[in-house]
Amino acid sequence: MEKKRTSSYKDNRLLVTSRIWLKVSDLRWVPGTVESVDEKNLTVRTEDGLLVSVPRGSNRISQRTPPGMVAIDDLTALPDLDEPNMLDSLCQRYLQHKIYTRTGPILVGMNPWQDLRLYAPEVLHSYRKQQMNSMPPHVFAVSETAFANLQSERKDQTILVSGDSGSGKTESTKFMMQYLAAVANHTQKTANIEQRVLQCNPVLEAFGNAKTLRNDNSSRFGKYIDINFDSSFAISGAKIDTYLLEKSRVVSQQPGERNFH
Repeated sequence: MEKKRTSSYKDNRLLVTSRIWLKVSDLRWVPGTVESVDEKNLTVRTEDGLLVSVPRGSNRISQRTPPGMVAIDDLTALPDLDEPNMLDSLCQRYLQHKIYTRTGPILVGMNPWQDLRLYAPEVLHSYRKQQMNSMPPHVFAVSETAFANLQSERKDQTILVSGDSGSGKTESTKFMMQYLAAVANHTQKTANIEQRVLQCNPVLEAFGNAKTLRNDNSSRFGKYIDINFDSSFAISGAKIDTYLLEKSRVVSQQPGERNFH
């Protein structure tokens, strides 16, 4: 005996003319509109004019975000935080040169591959003593939150930076260190320490970065940076540990790639 299909909550919201995403492959969703609904199927017209019949309750269908909410700063405010709506929101923001997007306390950054003038001194200082949700998403906002928590709670803070090769991890780390150096308490004794901390990165990159197929300056190692502050919240020193260095690159590289700089 055939089991009766039960429609999901998301299914019950889909009406004729509803804007939806239709999954056509493992890596591709296309926009469309619901043309008709019956007890078993939805008929969808994609934006290229194709009519597709999809069983109700299928995971190939997702309701699209209303137009006015697509490019919002925080993805957790989307009515449906699923794969197609999240990717579309990130894409629309990227096209508007908004490379940073929040997902709650997490910052999603996309490499713009161009200078967008997002890191000027006036931009940096505009994030000082501001709540994360009150300013546009930015790597400076993450640094400010960590520094403010350090001051108020007097407990160690950790920022985790991860992503694919070429996504901008090394540059993001540099900007966060620049922010902390700029907003920290400054004394004559610590001024030289701040500069030494910021200037050590290029030296490390020379011994651990290499050209790959995806990135001309790819970090081929992990890095843990420990920045120390004194009781007045001035930078008093730093320690940088490297690990998981890609040692095999010394003797062998793929075609089109190079050894360490």
